[in-house]
Amino acid sequence: MGLDSPIRYLKGVGEKRASEFAKKGIHTVGDLLYFFPRSHEDRSKVKPIASCIEGETVCIRAKVYNLPTDRYVRRNMLISSMQVFDDSGMINLVWYNNKYVKNNFKEGEEYIFFGKISRNKQGRVQITAPVYEKAGNERYTGKIIPLYPLTHGLSQKIVQS
Repeated sequence: MGLDSPIRYLKGVGEKRASEFAKKGIHTVGDLLYFFPRSHEDRSKVKPIASCIEGETVCIRAKVYNLPTDRYVRRNMLISSMQVFDDSGMINLVWYNNKYVKNNFKEGEEYIFFGKISRNKQGRVQITAPVYEKAGNERYTGKIIPLYPLTHGLSQKIVQS
């Protein structure tokens, strides 16, 4: 396969995904090679929960204290939340309209979480919609991650892989 080969022949691309890449001007393997990230996100520095400051984007390594619980606040608004902890403290994690998140965790297991620290209405510290991975299987956490310009149908995970 050469630089002039169409990207649809790359493993995992296919016709549909190739048309999404075409919207960004990427038609060949060479185009993909020169598709540079717009910025980078530093997910390499893991912080203790106790040292997290509101407004800061952080990477934490923590164990699941309780599995996500779901509650509907409006007809079409689902909030899933759970607590995680490390040696320094505990923090709430919150996801909106993500009913499948509860299937991704096991109580007591360790995960890496990346997201922005905020406070909820009760003043408790939380991370909303964190990126997460099981500890030991880090692919999108624990390192500096490139962020690419996207179009509908392409996600960061698709472009990064």
